[in-house]
Amino acid sequence: MPQLTDPRAAASLLALGNDLARSVTSVDICAALGNRLPAISGADRVLVLRRTAHRTSDQHQFTVVASSHPEDRAIVFHAVSPLTGSRAVQRRAGAGQDSVYTDMYRCLPSPMQTVAHTSMGLDHLILMGWSHERALDDEDWTILESVARQASAALERVDALRRVQELSLEDPETGLGNRRLVEVVLERSFARSTRGEPLTVVSIRPGAAAAADSSRIAEWLRAKARGSDVAAYLEEGVYVVVLHASSAEGAGIFLRRILASIGEPEVICAVAEQDGRFATPDALLKDVLNRVGIDANMN
Repeated sequence: MPQLTDPRAAASLLALGNDLARSVTSVDICAALGNRLPAISGADRVLVLRRTAHRTSDQHQFTVVASSHPEDRAIVFHAVSPLTGSRAVQRRAGAGQDSVYTDMYRCLPSPMQTVAHTSMGLDHLILMGWSHERALDDEDWTILESVARQASAALERVDALRRVQELSLEDPETGLGNRRLVEVVLERSFARSTRGEPLTVVSIRPGAAAAADSSRIAEWLRAKARGSDVAAYLEEGVYVVVLHASSAEGAGIFLRRILASIGEPEVICAVAEQDGRFATPDALLKDVLNRVGIDANMN
């Protein structure tokens, strides 16, 4: 492994730290490792794996989520027993007898004389291969395990952020509700609609000019909506308003007021009324989103 006195290795290690600190998704973190670790470790191949399944109680499936070689993304590894800590195997040093690791190492797309792994928590793994025999010393492991700890901490941070975002019911950009709020409100309102209370949902997708002024549109929606209505901004760039005790005719009046405020001809809008056609609240939401050109399965 290059010494940290090597300017390229030291610069890559610093850049990796910065990448991990800026990462907002696990995909970002894994990509940073795949990009930076070859220069840091001197490895000929670096793969970042994510555990995707438990085949049995002691067998685990790993999928490549980032690699120094893009073609590796199609590889699926299987390993016996949990892969924790760090480990190196020399192929010429009897790796064939190491049943815990050899099956996974044999999946490498090109022969590696030395293969090492270090884990990032329970579900992510870094796998490195050298085309020559390579004895990793204490300093090598210190560097690699430090990288793994940083990456593990970054993964925990983005996972916590994701959980907070899922729990949050407000869109931070507009102050309106978010998709989660719409789903929660529709779940409750849908039950009442089956007992005869009108329920209508409208969707508004502004054109490019108006879309840039999301705060102004949010103000208009708050001003025009009744206290019982729920307005939200979805990440797909569309506004949704749940209108309680309102028919499709009442929703049309509401929309005309909003369109007059926006004043842009390119706005696309739709109305969906729960009149018995929809079996679930999700079906109602998907309908009103699909009709303004939004893939309702996106999250």
